[in-house]
Amino acid sequence: MWCLELLLPLLLIINDARCQWNVWVPRDISAMTNSCVVIPCTFMYPSGIRPYRGTHGIWYFGQPYPQLFPPVVFKSRTDVVHESYKGRTKLLGDLNQRNCTLLINNIGAEHSGKYYFRADLGGANMYTYPDFSELKVLDQPNIDVPEEIVSDVSLELTCYAPDNCPEMTPEIQWMYIDYLPDPEISSDFLEDGNTAVLSSTLTFTPRPMHNGQLLGCRVYYPNTTQVYERLISLDIKYSPRSVWVNVSSEVMEGQLCDAALRGGQ
Repeated sequence: MWCLELLLPLLLIINDARCQWNVWVPRDISAMTNSCVVIPCTFMYPSGIRPYRGTHGIWYFGQPYPQLFPPVVFKSRTDVVHESYKGRTKLLGDLNQRNCTLLINNIGAEHSGKYYFRADLGGANMYTYPDFSELKVLDQPNIDVPEEIVSDVSLELTCYAPDNCPEMTPEIQWMYIDYLPDPEISSDFLEDGNTAVLSSTLTFTPRPMHNGQLLGCRVYYPNTTQVYERLISLDIKYSPRSVWVNVSSEVMEGQLCDAALRGGQ
């Protein structure tokens, strides 16, 4: 069902609150392979609609157009879903309370992509929201490395791990830092748009001797065998230095005389 706001944009100035098909999902969310992810979701529909035989919903993968038969991730009316989602999905939200929050377990790289929610209120009152949540499934953590690393200048490296699986809380550990000068490590928890990221920042001052040294970030889940690692190699540039050369006048005069004699031969 299309709202008049969608068919006739000029009616936006009327601000008709009765016509509202809206959904709130995080635009981007990430998770590690073999973990889980929760996609927070809240939806609205026109106030004049009365759900027929309850409120139902469908989650699609890849595209919002049911006539093109996108893979079904979750369907509240039946348990018929695409093969790659069987036994993996669960609705955490209460659709009658307009909460469409979705849990996906044991995710793999094939589950990376866009997720769309479709409200089914009975009869012709069905609507697939165009807003989507894009899931990125990672097989290694991200490390934020400056474009240029300069010798004798303080350096910060930050490792990130998604924390969007309530059943599994990640921890971050730095590797191969024993030979760094006075390394400092600080952790932080970032939350934005109902998605969460755990970060760990390594701070130290690199020396020329550290050029080519390997450093690593390890993300692991306590009480599991799941470990993810990423290695980087330090490419250290020398800091600019001013070099003063003091040449005595006697040396300069001697060089000029020798040059003159050779030129006259």
